[in-house]
Parts: sequence; C-alpha cells; structure tokens
Amino acid sequence: MSGRISALLNRVSGGDSDADRRLDVSRLRSWFGVVVRSVSIANVVLAAAVVFSVGAVAYSVGAGGESSQHTELYVLGENEDGTADASTYPDELVVGEPTRLTAAVDNHERTAQSYTLVVQLDRVNPDAESESGPVVTATQRVGTYERTVGAGETWRISNRIVADESVVGDRVRLTYLLYRGEPPREPTVENAYRTVHIWVSVDDTAS
Repeated sequence: MSGRISALLNRVSGGDSDADRRLDVSRLRSWFGVVVRSVSIANVVLAAAVVFSVGAVAYSVGAGGESSQHTELYVLGENEDGTADASTYPDELVVGEPTRLTAAVDNHERTAQSYTLVVQLDRVNPDAESESGPVVTATQRVGTYERTVGAGETWRISNRIVADESVVGDRVRLTYLLYRGEPPREPTVENAYRTVHIWVSVDDTAS
C-alpha cells in the first residue's frame, strides 16, 4: 500500500443524533487535506472514501464533535527539508534507519490536560484476528513523551522512528497511543484515550 494513502482511521464512534450524522467536509479538507472525525456507523463508508481519495493524515477525535470537550490526535509525515507534510507517509522501515514523523495533540477539553504519548511498533500476525482486532506478536516501544497542554493549545511532537529486528515483518502497525495522565504498564489500542496508526513493513536490510 502506498505510503501516501496508508494512514488509516483507527477509532470510529458516534451517536444517533442528527449532529452525529453530519460530516463537515470543508473542515475535513482544511486539516492538511483530510480529517477523519468520530462519526456514526452510517458514515463509516463515507469517511473511508475521504481517507483514500484525499488520503493524507492519521487522525482521531472523541465522540461528540467539535462542539463538545474533546482531544484531537493526528500524525503528519515529514518532507526531506524536515517540514511537516500531510501527503507523505512511510510504507516501509529498515532496521536501524531513522524515519521522522510529527504527532500533534489538540486540547479542546477546556482545561489544561496532562498527556502521555506512547509510540510503538506492533508486528501483527496477518493470518489471525481476535475480537478486539489484529493479533500482535511482538511490540517495540519507540518513544514516550509527556506534556501538560493548556486549554485550546496544540502540542507537536517530532518523533524519530528506528525499528529493530524484533518487529521485522510485512505487516507492522506504527501505533500512537495517547493517555491522559500516566499510561498503563502495557499500553494497547484498547486502553488508550486516543489512538492512530499507520501500516508499514519492516525490513532488516535496505532494498
């Protein structure tokens, strides 16, 4: 899968009200090309179509839409000059070779929040699936970042991704897990407050 369309929506939830059923397309496009917000199940197909047709940014936001208290988490690629870019994502990592991405957390909770961002690589068994999703066979912690973010402020984190041999494989999930406060001992997609991910392969030698 091309790196330019490989950033996938991870968590989608919503309600039954009319507000939950509306997708603000103009605002989606203004967020670096694509923003995938929490929508009702009826809008999942539309949201997916937006991701793959404009395909740029890994994004997660809580239920309730922009009128409620919420936190936004998204990930951007980086150009060769180091600037954040919503159209460039890696689809392959090589063991020992660094790749830089930029994560961002927007605090719309109306009060200051203490966040912890955990970044990890999860090697997934492509032939197995559980009720909670893909079966993870190996995990490499890439980085942990902490910050108190004021109400209405954005926290940007330039993170350096360096894969090791423990996660070599064709189906690896580069996962961003956001927590309010301290993370649990074993961070997972299931226990995170917000999460986004990008699918990549990890090779032990450069092609």
